[in-house]
Amino acid sequence: MKTKNIKDCFTDKFVNEAKQSSTLIESMLESNGLIKVRNAPKNFQVEWHTVESPLRLRKVFDLEDSRVLKLFLNELIDYEDDHDHFAKLTIEGNKVTVEVNTHDIQTITQLDYDYAEYADALFTDLMQALYQNIMIQK
Repeated sequence: MKTKNIKDCFTDKFVNEAKQSSTLIESMLESNGLIKVRNAPKNFQVEWHTVESPLRLRKVFDLEDSRVLKLFLNELIDYEDDHDHFAKLTIEGNKVTVEVNTHDIQTITQLDYDYAEYADALFTDLMQALYQNIMIQK
């Protein structure tokens, strides 16, 4: 029996959602004054990794643009507030390292997989916006 990693589990879901809907990006466009100019590249998936001591999910997002970085962080923080589930966010330049686990039991739970799924969908939408040359008003 082949074991799937996190990337395998999420890739099909994200690809299908990206083809069917752009509600998150439309919402961000509307609320942040963005305008669409050209098409985006198709694949933004990067694998999540598990890290020990404590067991947690970890991924580095390269946002390439400080304006997109701010949107990414604001949306993640809103998600954390709404779900009362908080990750460790480390910012280095335009890169954000996300480490998430369920702190009370120091392991990975469904809450963490949901957080990872949201972060990937958000990243995909923002990178599509960036590569479509959507400009964020200052």
